[in-house]
Amino acid sequence: GGKFENPFAGASSSMVWDGDITTEGFSESFEFSFLEKKLSPFITLGQFLLQENETLADSELYGFQGGLRWNPPGFSEAASVRVTNAVSYYEFSDFSRNSNFIVSGTSLARGNTRFGASTSLAAGDFDVIQTYNEIKFKAAGLPVKLFSDFAMNVSDQTFNPDGRNIAYEYGITFGNAKKKGEWDATWYYAYIEPNAVVGAFSESDFGMGHADKRGNLIRLGYKLTDNLKLGFAAHFVNNITGA
Repeated sequence: GGKFENPFAGASSSMVWDGDITTEGFSESFEFSFLEKKLSPFITLGQFLLQENETLADSELYGFQGGLRWNPPGFSEAASVRVTNAVSYYEFSDFSRNSNFIVSGTSLARGNTRFGASTSLAAGDFDVIQTYNEIKFKAAGLPVKLFSDFAMNVSDQTFNPDGRNIAYEYGITFGNAKKKGEWDATWYYAYIEPNAVVGAFSESDFGMGHADKRGNLIRLGYKLTDNLKLGFAAHFVNNITGA
């Protein structure tokens, strides 16, 4: 309990959770290991406060994440093959209503559809179901990660006839720059419709950031020292709606 790192980030991509997010509230995590840690089911629960109001309903987040980390049979230990499959459900209670996404006069809609100067978002609620899949392995001694992510706002109430309530991302990472002389490279493609995820919490560095974006990202990193990393990122991103 308190203020701590996002407990859901380990089985998610940045399309739902920006790496800068720090949660405040309570979290409960359970993980079990079987077959010499080759099979590890896990559950993470969270109850977080997003915005307090004196006269209107507070905005809160209730989250559930369940999944499995496992080593598929038939691979050598040197290959270090590890798979993660996870399903998450996030209920953003009252976030999109009653000015709860407006802080000190600044809108945090961040790509979510608004009706002009309305104090409510087009998505009457954000109840997001997410599925995340990842496989890590080594090729020629180099760590590799393949991942895919899909999310849908199942309570989208927008007047847009197309809904605009799905998001997906997939990509690959080579290397893992943790020590001097090590490097890594990442590419991914993301498609984040305006009513799919809460724009205030999705990745802020993807193009101009947050929801209602589609495109590619390329990121390179090199460890100059154990404590200093040189990074480069290129974004090729467009809006899904609008100009």
